[in-house]
Amino acid sequence: LPPPRSELDEVLAFIYTGPTQPTENDFKRTPLLVSHKRVSAALEWLKLNHEGYFDIDISYDNIKSYP
Repeated sequence: LPPPRSELDEVLAFIYTGPTQPTENDFKRTPLLVSHKRVSAALEWLKLNHEGYFDIDISYDNIKSYP
């Protein structure tokens, strides 16, 4: 974990809340960025604190490839 960027289209979903659906301009103005430190910290926390994740391998190379 996490999966390579090339697989994200198959596993990543976003839910937007608010009075209107986002437009194409909204997406251009507000790009989706990934905090490498937060993804790493979340996966490390899960590995230490959740029995279902104790044996995962964290791919820091995959994390570095995210925008």
